[in-house]
Amino acid sequence: QFDGGVKIYRLSLSSLWGWYRDADTNNGLTAGTPAEKWTYWGAEAKVDLTERLWVASRYSAARSSIIRGVLKDGKVGRAQIGFGYKIAEGMLIKAEYVDQRYQDFKGTNQSYIGSQDPRFRGVITEFGVKFGATAFRNKDE
Repeated sequence: QFDGGVKIYRLSLSSLWGWYRDADTNNGLTAGTPAEKWTYWGAEAKVDLTERLWVASRYSAARSSIIRGVLKDGKVGRAQIGFGYKIAEGMLIKAEYVDQRYQDFKGTNQSYIGSQDPRFRGVITEFGVKFGATAFRNKDE
């Protein structure tokens, strides 16, 4: 995997690109060797509005070339936009709108995908607590 990022004042930008390959996804537990190959990438922008409040946007995607030993050009894409608020040292809350799509998986018999080319659109919230003296500190501190 390759990734990088830059921070300019209150704006943080980051991106990644990588690949995944497994010659036998079932680890020899059943007959055959169902191989999988994927590439994936993503980009994120985050703006710190205040010391405690931020907004962020992210897009990530993955593309398969082999699924369960079958050549297949399946795609997954996920767009997110949201905000977060640091309630106290080591405690935060986040909310984001997510649009995630699966495409071109027909005929792959993927039990973990479920219906053919599903899509999720909705709001996700998260409350996080981290314990320790350095919880959620900025790298600059």
